[in-house]
Amino acid sequence: MTKSIVWANSIRLGFAKPFSGNTVPTSERFFAGGGSTLRGFPLNGAGPQRVAPICTTGTTNCNSFITVPVGGDMLFIFNSELRYPIPIISNLGGVVFYDGGNIFRTINFSELLNHYTNTVGVGIRYATPVGPVRFDIGRNLNPLPGINPLQFTITLGQAF
Repeated sequence: MTKSIVWANSIRLGFAKPFSGNTVPTSERFFAGGGSTLRGFPLNGAGPQRVAPICTTGTTNCNSFITVPVGGDMLFIFNSELRYPIPIISNLGGVVFYDGGNIFRTINFSELLNHYTNTVGVGIRYATPVGPVRFDIGRNLNPLPGINPLQFTITLGQAF
């Protein structure tokens, strides 16, 4: 078996349009972020967010707040990954990658242009019988306030 360099790419585009002027339920919206979509975001951390209070049980004291994803009606994700062997150890490989896109609140081309994000990164792959074990480090070049622009993921299987 000859080991070689692989350039893998993926493009995903999605639209969620409600019927009869209703809204798309949260369970039907698009979410992204994490090891298999946009590696510069935490899991489901890309796209529209809202601030939610954290209240102490049994009281109305809500002094803390967290940001939670609400999903969006449009998805555009472009992933590109250059995979290459690392001859130090058998079954070891490396990658350099680019992830672009986002989740968008509405179906709108100008929103895509204004909220498009870019992530670059590197990773290590170790081939196992059930798929590669991946360790990726992604740096979001358009970080959102409150989200660390440097994200680490450890997963099993190819990114896309």
